Amino acid sequence: MNLDIIGTLFIGSILSVAAGVLGSFAVLKRMTLAGDVLSHVALPGIGLALFLGISQFLGAFVALVVAAFAVWGIRNRTNLPEETVIGTLFASSLALGILLTPGEELIDALFGGLGKVSITEGILVVGLSLIIIILMVVLARKIVFSTVSPELAKVSDINPEFIELVFLVSFAIIIALGVRFTGTLLMGALIIMPAAAAKNLSRNLKTFISLSVFFALISTAGGFLFSHYTGILPGPISIFISSLLFSVSILFRLR
Repeated sequence: MNLDIIGTLFIGSILSVAAGVLGSFAVLKRMTLAGDVLSHVALPGIGLALFLGISQFLGAFVALVVAAFAVWGIRNRTNLPEETVIGTLFASSLALGILLTPGEELIDALFGGLGKVSITEGILVVGLSLIIIILMVVLARKIVFSTVSPELAKVSDINPEFIELVFLVSFAIIIALGVRFTGTLLMGALIIMPAAAAKNLSRNLKTFISLSVFFALISTAGGFLFSHYTGILPGPISIFISSLLFSVSILFRLR
């Protein structure tokens, strides 16, 4: 049994709240580039899932979680420059994904295809999104503390490396959930851009997170509704709305 547009919009809204909360911490921790690269790693996972005849979400989820551990391990265990690691992972995962994903499925995998969302998919998205939201709220102080002063965080029995791993895995989960709606190419941007716009207008953390969630909701709802009535893919529309919000936020920041 599939959900109607209202149910799909509700699920997308819950997902966008999680993306907004997570995106605000990604901007705060200056990990937007690493997070955006993770969104492209889902593509080879989807391609392999299609080849094996299993769930695309499962393929994307496994690929993303493995990549999250890989990024975390390389960042903390090697002396390679971060941009080198990220650039290599981005290029290789995108190329492998294009090779593995059949041509007729590639556009939906890259840019999202709304289609019909089953009740099981909806429950999964809502459940995991709520877990991520609660996790970010519980760890908020530790995330901020480990970002501002990793040395003091260690003295205070906060492990910055563990916090970073939890954050990257959470990022991977949200991207895997959102790939169904916005595609691998745009999900990372949908997490980051509303948060970037919110940062331009915020003077404290509470306002920052609230605006990030609000802008993510507007972008997602706008993309879903526009796609429903026009048939255009929802991912690009959502990102276009986020781009407009970011542009307006820059004008306010300049003033």
